[in-house]
This record gives sequence, C-alpha cells and structure tokens, in this order.
Amino acid sequence: MTWWLKPPNKWVTKALSVEFRRRVLLGVIKLSKANIDLVNKFNVDTKQNNFMFLLPDGDDAKPIVMKGAYNFKSGTKFLEEHAL
Repeated sequence: MTWWLKPPNKWVTKALSVEFRRRVLLGVIKLSKANIDLVNKFNVDTKQNNFMFLLPDGDDAKPIVMKGAYNFKSGTKFLEEHAL
C-alpha cells in the first residue's frame, strides 16, 4: 500500500496509479486533524512538503520512504523498485 502526504499534482498521482495498476494500491493522505492518528502511527515528518512511502505487509512493518522530489519520473523509479 502506498500513501502520499500533500500531493502537489493530481495528474502525477493519477498517472502513477494507472502505470502501476494491479501492482500497488495508491492512496492520498492530507494533513488534517482527522488524519493526525495516521501521521503519528507512521512517524510522518510533517515538515516535509510532499513525499511518498510504501507500507509493506505485516503489522510491524516499517514504511519505506521515497527520497527526492515528488514527480512522475522519481515516483516511477521508486515504485519499480518496490512494487510487486
């Protein structure tokens, strides 16, 4: 499962979801009071503007955080390495 905080461009998220269809479940989390439990659960750095991370299967699995800019090229590279 993949989550984003504050996606800068809807088209990047949509393009990645189409590109990696049936290989990874994509979702978006916006910083808000309603989502603060998720932010705290996964130790999300709220100072970072946009980023993507993967949640491997398992209750004690730690998120894998993408390094670099949030764009189609770096997102594709990250998901190719970690998606099914």
